[in-house]
Amino acid sequence: MLVHAYPGYPGQVHGEAKTPEERLHRERRELGVDHALVGGVLARRWGLPARLAAAIERHHADDVHGEAALIRLADMLAHYSQGQAIEPARMLKVARELGLDAVKLRSVMYELPYPGQGQQRRQIDPCPLSAREVEVLKRLAEGKVYKQIALELNLSTSTVRTHLHNTYAKVGAVDRAQAVLIATQRGWI
Repeated sequence: MLVHAYPGYPGQVHGEAKTPEERLHRERRELGVDHALVGGVLARRWGLPARLAAAIERHHADDVHGEAALIRLADMLAHYSQGQAIEPARMLKVARELGLDAVKLRSVMYELPYPGQGQQRRQIDPCPLSAREVEVLKRLAEGKVYKQIALELNLSTSTVRTHLHNTYAKVGAVDRAQAVLIATQRGWI
């Protein structure tokens, strides 16, 4: 609908926007409307249930939940499968709203095909780390020291040290910086 109503959509409207959120912001700024709102209006016009129309309309809301969260996650996964940028933390937040943890989300992402490659699957390494090791590594990535991590997770500093040394061995890292880099690049944190 927006392609027909606005010459230059999406290319000129989206410009250099990389993530779905940036594209949505540009739509609102340039057009005064966004594709989610248009989708909700069309759903109502076509006689689809009001609940579905509302979910379509709200799927980009910051406080997304329920059916709108399901549509939002599907939208994010579609962008990801097309090789477009998404914000991993935002995707995980939406997934958690739907009861999916990081491990389940990674499993879904692993099954997505490469852009334009038919059924070829992405080569995303499954995360070898335990949930606790991931939590410790996330805090390390935030620049926290062992003592801070231990306090936040109610652990001893030696337990934090053990988790991190196990993490380094599992990911093949020689130090904390390399472990954080590897885990970030592979989407584990």
